[in-house]
Amino acid sequence: MRRLLLAGIGSHHPGDRAGWQALKRLEEWPPADSGWEGVHRRILHPGLDLLPALREVDAALLLDALPPGATASRLLRDHDLLTAPVTGSAHALGVSEALALAQPLGLLPPRLVLLGLGNDWEACLLRLAQQALQRM
Repeated sequence: MRRLLLAGIGSHHPGDRAGWQALKRLEEWPPADSGWEGVHRRILHPGLDLLPALREVDAALLLDALPPGATASRLLRDHDLLTAPVTGSAHALGVSEALALAQPLGLLPPRLVLLGLGNDWEACLLRLAQQALQRM
């Protein structure tokens, strides 16, 4: 069975908990008959926590809040994720920077999708997660 990382990215700050909340809602996902085993991880520091989690899986679905004001949740493409320059300390790395660092290190799984969570994420989470799974 293939391993799928479901990584809820967030923090304890108000407005930045959507990734963790979405991960909790997907505790029993993906379905047993999907051919995927879910590996659920709560990510606080993408630069420190995400890279090791990516090494263990065949694919990854990252769940992270979009910037404030973004209303529509959506699936983001790989090239949207790998555009940030890598600078500074690993403690300050966000998702884009962590993925940009993972790429030359050979840590990215063959299939990776980021589900950007907007204000509507609770209503469309399962539908978008299923679309992401179909891409993998």
